[in-house]
Amino acid sequence: MSAQFESELLAEAERDRILQPTGQASVVAPPVGARPSASDPDWSRESCEKWWQPSRRLLQAVREYSRAKEVGGALGWLRSKVAVARHRFWSVATGADIPINTDKIGGGLLLPHPNGVVIHPDVEIGPNCLIFQQVTIGTGSRPGVPRIGGHVDIGAGAKILGGVVIGDHARIGANAVVTSDVPAGAVATGIPAVVKHQADHDPLEYPPEDRIEEGDTLPQLALPASLRVLAGRAGLGANPRSRH
Repeated sequence: MSAQFESELLAEAERDRILQPTGQASVVAPPVGARPSASDPDWSRESCEKWWQPSRRLLQAVREYSRAKEVGGALGWLRSKVAVARHRFWSVATGADIPINTDKIGGGLLLPHPNGVVIHPDVEIGPNCLIFQQVTIGTGSRPGVPRIGGHVDIGAGAKILGGVVIGDHARIGANAVVTSDVPAGAVATGIPAVVKHQADHDPLEYPPEDRIEEGDTLPQLALPASLRVLAGRAGLGANPRSRH
């Protein structure tokens, strides 16, 4: 076997290793330790390595429904019915309310603990975002629905309401109620949320591997800022892959 042919086989195997929705361009996962992109979706964050990954299966059903509608015809109609059935099952399994006609969610969305997540069908969410449990993203006193940038981390119990704009790489603290815009790279905490700025990259808050699975312990983002500092000093959360 020639060296060139062998290298081509290895390259093809590496491409096949990265699972992604049908019809999406091949996307290579970012290096370990790199901050996820706010513009280029990392589809490996949504790939399923095993059957019981409820949030990822739910997202697959939503995306399959959108693709079926684009195909149209008898084949598209049949695929849409299959997607609807899968969506209903995984909606019950996750306890999340993400309508099947939600078609403005960027790739690479992570829902480590999807229970209680509610997303309005018209909400725009950028690539590589992270949403924890009991989060509501929908309408409010301000007209419209939220537009969320790329790689935005949203802590447990947060509410983002009305026509607000959340900038790229922003972070929304646990139980925050956001009713006004949040600039890119900023942190919003409190009720109502108050915007705070900080450095673009904080090693304490970005674990080396941004691949959180269902059942993993919550990262320090889900803690109030004061507790995150204390947890970091005490060595808590040092292993983001540890189990409950």
